[in-house]
Amino acid sequence: MSMSTKMKQKRKELSQLSAPVMQAVRNGMFATINEGLINIYKEDTGASRFDTVKQWNEKGFHITKGESAFLIWGSPLSKPVDKEIKEDEESSKFKFFPICHLFSDLQVSEYKAKR
Repeated sequence: MSMSTKMKQKRKELSQLSAPVMQAVRNGMFATINEGLINIYKEDTGASRFDTVKQWNEKGFHITKGESAFLIWGSPLSKPVDKEIKEDEESSKFKFFPICHLFSDLQVSEYKAKR
């Protein structure tokens, strides 16, 4: 499976997860879709914190080998990255939301000092 196909699959999965959360946001249960997704992830796993790889590394932790990321929406890019979309005049208002990969406190280990 190519990288492009994998990313399309992840975007599809994240869109499906986001659909019911969007209604909860409209009802005032969550401020954002990402807040709702993280809340679901916390309930499902018992984790209390979610951060990116970079954030965990800065805190002195590394991701345990074999762990899979939790997906949320990244900050929107002002211009779409897909060439086909760029050519469409209506898409000038379109914002592309990348995928952000998070890992929980249950998926990390502290770096051990080398002797």
